[in-house]
Amino acid sequence: MNTLIVGAKDDGSTGFKVIQGDVAGGDTLFTVNINGIDLDAHEHNIPLLIGGNAGTSGQVLTSQGAGNAPIWGDIAKHGYTELTNEDLNTITEVGWYRAATGNTCTNRPSQVGTNAFILVVEESSAIVQTLYRTVGDYISDATVYFRKSGSSGSSWDMWYTQVAVTQNLPQTFAGRKTFDGINLINGSLQVNGSSGTAGQVLTSTGTGTPQWAFPSSSGDSVASVVDLTGSLIGGDAYFPFNNGEEGSFTGMIYCEYNTSAGDFEFQINDQIFSCTPTSQDITLRVTIDRFYDGYAYSYYYTIISNDGLINNSGFFRDTNRDMYISTSMGSSYAQGGVGTIIKKVL
Repeated sequence: MNTLIVGAKDDGSTGFKVIQGDVAGGDTLFTVNINGIDLDAHEHNIPLLIGGNAGTSGQVLTSQGAGNAPIWGDIAKHGYTELTNEDLNTITEVGWYRAATGNTCTNRPSQVGTNAFILVVEESSAIVQTLYRTVGDYISDATVYFRKSGSSGSSWDMWYTQVAVTQNLPQTFAGRKTFDGINLINGSLQVNGSSGTAGQVLTSTGTGTPQWAFPSSSGDSVASVVDLTGSLIGGDAYFPFNNGEEGSFTGMIYCEYNTSAGDFEFQINDQIFSCTPTSQDITLRVTIDRFYDGYAYSYYYTIISNDGLINNSGFFRDTNRDMYISTSMGSSYAQGGVGTIIKKVL
């Protein structure tokens, strides 16, 4: 046992500190005593001063490398490295990175643009980068971009997009997906943004996008009765026929019109029929036949009002598009009615 006495008093009185060192198996083991009293047994506390500094609670003694005295330091917490205009192909060190909005970093997913993002770099058999687009302090959507490099960053795979299904968030998926089942609790099934109309079914178009259509058998016409209540108020339009459909529409429509708003107007696509009503109660009977001749749609219409102020019939032609009817009624007025649609789905 080798004994080193530090700060001992000449008279041998109490207060000196004794550090005893023992060499055993090549390792030097030290115990610290006060006047030969075991500190653990008697729960004494001796601060360890480094350069006169005992550190603060929770700090640990941290090496500063060979030839340098250690220092007291906080336990390292994982932080972000800020990116501004770096090439992401060169970011290969494992860790967390982030870039603010307006950054000019290169080789990022094109969909991210100059938006803020978080980048996570991991490594096992390959380097993997995972990128999250952010707004402020939160992830802005459910899209995650990731890629990997099996050559230590000298070359990279393409960025892949992974979209997680997230509640209450409109999302777009690319690529063919297979579902074991679809359960619609609320809302509607939409195709190209359309939920169709009551009684329609989703019909295959071959290799294209399916479309909503009324069921037909061997091309036979299909009739349906529709409720027109509220469908023509405040600039709204009703669509009896989608583009590609032919047939006839007959409707009885009641309109409560504001006589101080000027002429009342009823419209079939670009054809406008108007009158100056004598009262706010206007009832219309409208029939429209629609036929496609290979170049455009031909219409034959009959429209008459209860007071005879609108009484017209005739033909017009129109371009290839959906067919709609509308009125000039404001949103503070009522409209009701019923219609019959007989259509042939081609």
